[in-house]
Amino acid sequence: CTITDREYGVPALGTMAHSWVQMYDDEYETYTALPENFIVYRGVTPGRNPNGMSWTREYDKAEWFSNRFGEGYVLEGTVNKKDVLAFFSRRGEEEIVIEAKNVQNKQKI
Repeated sequence: CTITDREYGVPALGTMAHSWVQMYDDEYETYTALPENFIVYRGVTPGRNPNGMSWTREYDKAEWFSNRFGEGYVLEGTVNKKDVLAFFSRRGEEEIVIEAKNVQNKQKI
């Protein structure tokens, strides 16, 4: 089950990209336990899109991404759980997938 399949009709199977959108059971459990509103961060490297869909709950991880290909910056914002499309804890991250337009009060920190 993916939230994007259930809520937006995006097929949860059929292509490799769709297979990576699925949350594991433990990730879905973490998603359901998230508070209704919480802070997220996005590391932005030089020349990259600050309005991407990959955010994190961990400032340190966002800072790492911001400096991965040069000296970048970190964005902070607030999200509502109902707008979160997926939560992934793979690769040692707490990734929040959300449309950037749904991240409120964005600011460089």
